[in-house]
Amino acid sequence: MLQNMTEGAPLKLIIPFTVPLLIGNVFQQLYNIADIIIVGRTIGVNALAAVGAVSPLFMLTMVLTIGLSNGFTVVTGQRYGAQDMQGMRRSIATCVVLSLFFVLLIIGIMHLVIDPMLVMMNIPPELMEDAYNVAVEDCKKLIERLRLMYDYVIVDTTSMFSVLNLAMLDLSTIVTFLGVVDFIPTIKNMKIGNDTVKTLNYDTNKIRLVLNRSDAKTRISMDDVERLLGQGFYHVLPNDFQSASESIVTGVPLALSGSDNVLAKEIRVLI
Repeated sequence: MLQNMTEGAPLKLIIPFTVPLLIGNVFQQLYNIADIIIVGRTIGVNALAAVGAVSPLFMLTMVLTIGLSNGFTVVTGQRYGAQDMQGMRRSIATCVVLSLFFVLLIIGIMHLVIDPMLVMMNIPPELMEDAYNVAVEDCKKLIERLRLMYDYVIVDTTSMFSVLNLAMLDLSTIVTFLGVVDFIPTIKNMKIGNDTVKTLNYDTNKIRLVLNRSDAKTRISMDDVERLLGQGFYHVLPNDFQSASESIVTGVPLALSGSDNVLAKEIRVLI
């Protein structure tokens, strides 16, 4: 049933018209919240940060498409106001065709400019897809050169078994597998990761399973975790959030800070 917005009390006409729009906006925000919850809990911090990093571009494209759609409806409203039903139908059909065209056009443009725009926004490399597309052979050559220049080369990899990370594991003399026992999903991921590393058939002395934040407030015992993993921890690092935070802020590694706190001492022992 069509409602004539030019006849009757304005308030009674506007409120039913705006309620569906408000509901649509609420569901849009719920979609964003669900997106954040799912990504943050199932993928990780970097993925969540990446979602936030591209949110301005998402809003830009969404506002652009909504603006175009609103512009298309002007002609449709004029045809309806003039009681030109045939013209209104043609206008709706034209709107559908133009909407599809502009959507495809925007997708194509964004596909071409997304990387340069992210660079212009100073998005950290670890949040960009290109960070995972570094040539493996180039990284291997770099590590080989660094080996000739330094006694120790430390490579901090992401928590995934990518081609690049596997190449770094192959080149490594020692692999420190760092885990945290705070809640069940992290223990499950530690178990999966540890089992995967075992399938790579490395020397048992090469893999060192290290427990981080061992005395954090949790009801999960270290003995139960070791029983689940089928092996004991090579080393255990205590929970000292304040010292770790200060080290990150100042940029001074705890091992070189000269500090005598327990965490710094245990890191020196590990090294």
